[in-house]
Parts: sequence; structure tokens; C-alpha cells
Amino acid sequence: VDFLQVAAVPAARTQAALASMKLPAAQQEALRKDLAAAPANAVATRTAQPAPALATQQQPDRLVELVLWDTDAMDGDVVRVVSGGFTQDVALAKSPVVVFVPYTTAGALQVVGVRDGGGGITLGLRGSDSAPMMPVMSEGQAVSLPLRLQ
Repeated sequence: VDFLQVAAVPAARTQAALASMKLPAAQQEALRKDLAAAPANAVATRTAQPAPALATQQQPDRLVELVLWDTDAMDGDVVRVVSGGFTQDVALAKSPVVVFVPYTTAGALQVVGVRDGGGGITLGLRGSDSAPMMPVMSEGQAVSLPLRLQ
């Protein structure tokens, strides 16, 4: 997979998206602050020296939307989605589940197999306009996908 194309969550939907992430209150507040500070970070990245700019690039600057589902039998498969320093466990179902994740300019998403309900973790994943072929995963296996903002 070269990259996964993703779309930013509109500002009007950011609070609802944050609430749906089910993060502990302290993490949700930290992410909300990072997102609120994003325009200032973008300016700082252009004008700062290389080391501070690199640190700024690691901060989440927006939320993006992903869709996950179980491509085979609904058997209790669970994956962990890791992006921008935040993690969420997602129980896969036949019906697509919308997940919001922080996006950084470093732009990478990691999906880790947490629980195999039987026959391998069968994950479908879609960004804004593409659905890369995902391997049948095992527990503990990690797949890294570069993200590209639409």
C-alpha cells in the first residue's frame, strides 16, 4: 500500500468526533487542545528552526475519518488503531464502523491485531476514496499505513 487517502473532519463535527473516540477525559482534553492550536502550529512549522518544526509535526493537527469492518465472518475480531499518539480498540462487525483518528503531518496509521475470533483477523479499511487490500492479520501483528490528507 503506497498510502491511504483520508479526509479531514469538518470543524463543525470535531466535538462530536472527539466524543465518539471514547478516550479518557484527560486524553480527550489534550487532543482537543492540540487540535485547537493547530493553525498556530502550522505557522510555527514554516518559520521555526528545523528541530522545533520537527517536534510540531508530531502533534495532531486535525481529525480524519476511517471506516473499518470485518470482511469475513463476524467472529469477534478486534484491532487497535494507533495514530498521532492516541489508540483505540475497535471490535469489527459486518456493518462498517466509523472511527476518527488524529492526523499529523508525519501522517502514519498503525493497525495492530488484538483479538482473532477464529481464522485470522479479517479487516476491511477505507479512507476517503480508497480501500487498500489488508492482509489477514494475526494477534500482535502490526500494519503501518502512510496517510495522505485529501
